[in-house]
Amino acid sequence: MSYWNTEAFFPASVPGALPEGSPTILLNWQLQQDPNIRMGMLSYTQDAVIGTFFLGIGGPAFEAVLRPTMADVQSANPQRMRSFLRNGSEHTFLGGDLSISVEGVTVFEWVDAMVNGPADNWQSVADALSSDG
Repeated sequence: MSYWNTEAFFPASVPGALPEGSPTILLNWQLQQDPNIRMGMLSYTQDAVIGTFFLGIGGPAFEAVLRPTMADVQSANPQRMRSFLRNGSEHTFLGGDLSISVEGVTVFEWVDAMVNGPADNWQSVADALSSDG
């Protein structure tokens, strides 16, 4: 983690938001800083770059943290946070095929709903749990 200087992204003033702490704490703290922002989290469930190279825990362990974290943050911020979770180990969506879909919603449609609203058109979507997750 020192290679990426990740410690610089975790405020020392937020207990439990250290890199080894709960990602829920940091994400909730970020949303509490500005009541006008919305947070959209797009991820492949077993992202190899984040899960393996960045965190060093592997795809299944990353998925085991990702899914409950997204649910917890959305539960704490029901009008302001949504997630788009697709099974796979790829790393990014927005530089690729925007027609990839989850639950019949494409990446393009999901981002458009987040940015342009209305809010009730922007919903969390997720593929079923990965077979090795």
